[in-house]
Amino acid sequence: GRFEPVAPELITEQADAITHRRDGSTWVAYGDGRLVRVQAERAERLPDAPVLRGADVLAMHEDPAGRFWIAGERGLVRWDGTATLV
Repeated sequence: GRFEPVAPELITEQADAITHRRDGSTWVAYGDGRLVRVQAERAERLPDAPVLRGADVLAMHEDPAGRFWIAGERGLVRWDGTATLV
């Protein structure tokens, strides 16, 4: 197979973290707080996460209950449509 670009306008720099979720989506996090979800060959920029802005994202993880966690320099964030610092 070949790699095909998906929404190059959303992917403009080196990503801080990339992860794959059980629903088949791939998430990309950037140091400026941007989160991009790629699913079914469609990329979507998610609402800005101010708590992540300007800080490196160190890891992203989906736990067995389906909760999505983002670890950054400023702390741990739970993502459920918006970013909540925990």
